[in-house]
Amino acid sequence: MDSFFDILETLKKEEVRKIRSVLNHSLRKYDKVGKLLDIVTRYPGKSDIFYCEKVYGRSKDPAYRVSKTRLKKIIEESLLTDKSLGQYESAYVNAALLTRKRLLQGEILLGRGAYKASTILLNQVIRTSKQYALHNELLQAKLLLFRHRSANLGIKEITKYSEEIKVLGETTELTNRATILHFALFNKLSTITISNTKELLAVTQDLTELKQIYEQTKSPVAGFYYLRSKLYIEQVTEDFNSAEETGKAYLNLVSKEAAIKSKQRIGSAYLQLAEVSLRSGKIENAEHYSEKSLEMYKPAELNYLIVLETVFRIAFNLGNFKKCTTIIEEAFKNPKFHLSKIREGRWNYFKACLEFQEKSFKSCLKSLNASTSVLNDKVGWNIQFKFLEIMALFESGITELLDTKIENLLQHFKRYKNETEGKERISFLSSLLKDWQKNRFEFKKPGKKLEKMFQSKETIGKEVSFNPSGYEFIRFEEWILKNYNDKN
Repeated sequence: MDSFFDILETLKKEEVRKIRSVLNHSLRKYDKVGKLLDIVTRYPGKSDIFYCEKVYGRSKDPAYRVSKTRLKKIIEESLLTDKSLGQYESAYVNAALLTRKRLLQGEILLGRGAYKASTILLNQVIRTSKQYALHNELLQAKLLLFRHRSANLGIKEITKYSEEIKVLGETTELTNRATILHFALFNKLSTITISNTKELLAVTQDLTELKQIYEQTKSPVAGFYYLRSKLYIEQVTEDFNSAEETGKAYLNLVSKEAAIKSKQRIGSAYLQLAEVSLRSGKIENAEHYSEKSLEMYKPAELNYLIVLETVFRIAFNLGNFKKCTTIIEEAFKNPKFHLSKIREGRWNYFKACLEFQEKSFKSCLKSLNASTSVLNDKVGWNIQFKFLEIMALFESGITELLDTKIENLLQHFKRYKNETEGKERISFLSSLLKDWQKNRFEFKKPGKKLEKMFQSKETIGKEVSFNPSGYEFIRFEEWILKNYNDKN
């Protein structure tokens, strides 16, 4: 997309009005630039040829490019006004943006010798930086003031200021270190399994350092990264009791601390608590937290659509399939639905699971055909897609494809076994699948593994961990058992 149109689409109505005012009151003649703004805002998403014809009466004109460049510069400058910088919902974002502007203005004025005006601006930076834990900005403002005042200070005062700046520098460095540690830790967690004790130990050491930084600096920013990291680790290690306590502390921090408070972060905290509750079997709590998370976002936001996935999982686990239908309809109408092929594929997969549950097996297969983008995830969605496809084919009476589909799934799992999430469970399900295949898809005379499973119905599926937050909605072993019971 042309960067000019990319910027234009983000403008709010009051910003467009302000740009028009700038053009109307400018000393220079900007008639064509103003006309271009009117045309682009009235007919968004058109081509350069269309706009050029509207403004200049012909499809090509060298002056069009000049007008377009001038308008782009005016738009970019309008985004740096106090009103534009202060339009975000999160107070700490507004504070950070305005503080950086004040800091730059203060430095320029100080360099020009306007000491009184620069001091006023820098003191504003210091007050706001303390309130919102903007450590970098606070340090820079203090350094600028110290540089200005140092020639007029005595030894004691210089020593005092120097010590204060040293502490600020250490706090800034440690807080930045906490940020880096968190994202490094998060990357490690995305590939770690519970059985990998060596990597888990390394992650735990990172968490210990994060805790020490938080305790030393008392910075809410460091606290945010520490609790967020701790919560992720406890979910990976399935320590859900601790994760619930950490999640509540995390929610409390992002709800109260001005430096990190935002609806988005509160919504994220509620979502994490919903996931923890879902995985620990506290389904009613999960439903409550997921609904609270959804309240933090506007329906048109991408985050709303992301949270809606968890709301669907919870409704599905509760057996509230009527609500599941409503959720799917809402998701498909969401303006952000088509932004990501993989997310679009997931929702079609959810729809397929719901249709299977409601015995609409032909519709299930159609929805699976619309969800093939999830197959790109070789070690997660891909495998559960194939399990569901096999069950839906059998229920639809298309048994001639089963052998090919099963061999494809087993070969795929063999190829990606060491990388697959929840590989112990997939291995368990694959053994049942092979047993069922050997029995030529009959349920009257089960093979050894199936027979063993049927003899211990109360422990079915408990041999390995099942993750309700994962990719599996229709549990293969439960489907096998139900068919066996129906046939006998």
